[in-house]
Amino acid sequence: MRHLVSCQPSWFAVAVLDSLMQRRIISENRLRSVLASTSAHAAALSHLLDARSESGIESIARYRLALRGVRAEPQVVLPGIGRVDLLIDDWLVVELDGREFHAQAASFSKDRRRISSLYRDGKLTLQFDYGSVVYDWPTVEATVLSTLSQHAPARTTRQDFLH
Repeated sequence: MRHLVSCQPSWFAVAVLDSLMQRRIISENRLRSVLASTSAHAAALSHLLDARSESGIESIARYRLALRGVRAEPQVVLPGIGRVDLLIDDWLVVELDGREFHAQAASFSKDRRRISSLYRDGKLTLQFDYGSVVYDWPTVEATVLSTLSQHAPARTTRQDFLH
C-alpha cells in the first residue's frame, strides 16, 4: 500500500484502496493507520477513501470530482429506483457503466427505464463509461461541472408544474 500511494497516480491509488476496503481485505481503521504512517500525502489521501464505491471507475470519478469541490455520494439507494453509482446535491445522478455489466439487451433496456424513472422523480442523469472516466476525464469533468452550474440554481421541481 505504501508503494501504491507513492508510485501511482492518486486517482488510481484511491480506486485500489477503496476496493480493498469494499471487499473487506483490510479494515478502514487498519488502512488509515498504514497510510498515516506512510507520508503526509498518504494520510491526506486516506480522508478521500470510501468503501461504498463498488467499482474502480466509481472511486476514480468520486475522487476526481472531490478535487474540484464536488461531493459525490456513492451507492445511494433511491426509493423505487434502487442504487445509483453517484448522487450529487440530491438531484444529479452519475452512472458509471462498465461494458461487462451493461452490454446485454436486457440490461440496456433496464437502464433506460431507470433513467426515465429518475428523470420523472426530478433527477438528471449523466452516464459515462470506463474509457471516458479513465482516458477522457476532462470531458467528464466539464460535463458534470457544466450540468451543476446550469441546472442547480434555476432547477424547477416537478411540484412547481403541478401548482
